[in-house]
Amino acid sequence: MPTTPTTTERSDSRDIPSSQSSSNPRPLSSAPVKVALLGVTFDSPNLGVGALLGGCIAAILSNYPNAQISVLDYGYDPFQRQVRFNDRDVAVDFVNLRFSKRLFLPNNIAWLIALSIFLRLIPVKSLRERIIAKNSTLKFISETDVFGSIAGGDSFADIYGLSRLFYVGLPQILIILLGKKLVLFPQTFGPFKGSFARRIARYIISHSESVYLRDKKSIDDARKLLPASQTSKVKFCFDVGFLLKPEPKQNYDSSWIAAAKAQSRPLVGINVSGLLYSGGYTGKNEFGLKADYRLLVEKMIEFFIREKSASVALVSHVQSEKNSAGPGEGDDTVCREIFNSLESKYPGQIFFAGADFASAQVKHVIAQCDFFTGSRMHACIAALSQAVPAVAISYSDKFVGVLETIGMTEAVADPRKLDENQILQIIGEAFDHRESSRRHLLTVIPEVQTKAIATLGDAISPYLHPLRRS
Repeated sequence: MPTTPTTTERSDSRDIPSSQSSSNPRPLSSAPVKVALLGVTFDSPNLGVGALLGGCIAAILSNYPNAQISVLDYGYDPFQRQVRFNDRDVAVDFVNLRFSKRLFLPNNIAWLIALSIFLRLIPVKSLRERIIAKNSTLKFISETDVFGSIAGGDSFADIYGLSRLFYVGLPQILIILLGKKLVLFPQTFGPFKGSFARRIARYIISHSESVYLRDKKSIDDARKLLPASQTSKVKFCFDVGFLLKPEPKQNYDSSWIAAAKAQSRPLVGINVSGLLYSGGYTGKNEFGLKADYRLLVEKMIEFFIREKSASVALVSHVQSEKNSAGPGEGDDTVCREIFNSLESKYPGQIFFAGADFASAQVKHVIAQCDFFTGSRMHACIAALSQAVPAVAISYSDKFVGVLETIGMTEAVADPRKLDENQILQIIGEAFDHRESSRRHLLTVIPEVQTKAIATLGDAISPYLHPLRRS
C-alpha cells in the first residue's frame, strides 16, 4: 500500500484558527519548512484531538506561512486535507502508518522500526539511502525537517494502560532511530505507574531535541527522569487548544439556542463524559472517583434549573464511534439519553446541543453559553478560551495543571477527592462569580494565545536547514 497521499478531502475550515495569528510571522523563504505532526489525526471522535491538531497547525503557519505540514499517524489510507488559514487553503498531507498483525506491510510501525534498526548497522551511506528510497514512509521521514509529537495531549502516560503508551510511543521511537529531529509539543507528561513505562518515557525525552509541557507537575516529573545536563530542554508552553478558532456548523439547527436565550435565563453548558458515566474503560471506577458521577450529573442539572434559574444544554465532546459493538465512551450517546429522560421533567429548560461536530464547530456552540462545566478538558478549554467561565470536573491531574497556567485553579473540582455536594458547592460559587471570571479571561487569554504561537515558533526554528531560517 502506498504511503504518500493520494486523495483530496475538504476540511471546510473547521479546525484551524486564523484570528490569533502572530503579529510578526517569520518571512517567507524560498525553501519551505517541512514539519510533520505525530500523535494527532483528522476526524478523531475525541474532539480534543482535533483542537490540538488545529492549534498546532495555526502556531506553525503563524510563524512560517509557507510551511509544508504533514500528519504522520495510524490509518488505513493516506489522503490530503485542505484546511483554511488566514483566508487561504493550505494542503496538509496525512501519511499513514499501520498498527497491524500484518507485520510486513511496508508502513507497519513494527516493520519500520526493524528497518530503522537495520539501517543503523549499515556503515555505507549510499546503501542506507537506497533502502530508504525504496520505502515511501522512510523516504517521507528522511525529507522532513522536524517532527512535533503531541501524543493526543495526555497519552504520553500509562494511566490509560501500557498499550496506549506503546501506540503513541512507537512513532516517536521510529523518528529517533532514524536520526531525525523530534520536538515534543505541549502536552501532559505521565503519570507513569510502572518502571517499564518510565524507561520508555526516559528514552523518548532524553533523545528529543526539546520537550514542551503544559503544566508544572509534568515539567518537574520529566526533569526527574533526565540527567542534570538535559533538564534545560524541558520547557513550558500553553496548551495549543487555546488557539482553536470557533466556526459555525453549516445547516445546524440552532433554534434551541434562540429558545433558551428567549427565556432571559442564563444558559449553562454541561459536558457529560461518556467515559466517566460508564464507570471508566472497565466499568469498575478505575479512576477512583469518590463522587457518584451519574448522581452528580443529575444533581447538577437540577441545581442549575431549580436553584439558579438557568437553562441547561448538554454538550458532547467525544463522539460515539461508528460501527462500535457497544456504547463505548461517547458523550453524545449519554447526553442524548439524559435529555430524553429529563425533557418532560424540565420542559423548555433542558436542551441537547447535538452531535457530529468538528472541534471548531462544538467550540462555536460552547461560546453561546454563559457558564460551562465539563469532564473533557478541551471542552472546558473551548469555553475558557472564549471567556466563558467554566468549572472542570477532573479525573486526572492534567486539569488542575493546565488551568493553573491561566490562573483558574479554583475552577477545578476533583471527583476523586470530593463528593457530589462538595463539587456542587464549587460549581455554585463559580457560577455566582462568573462575571469576574469572565473579565479575568478577557485579559489573560489573548496573552496565552500570543505566547503559545511564539513558543512553538521558537521550538521549530533551531532545527531547520539554514536556508529555511528567517
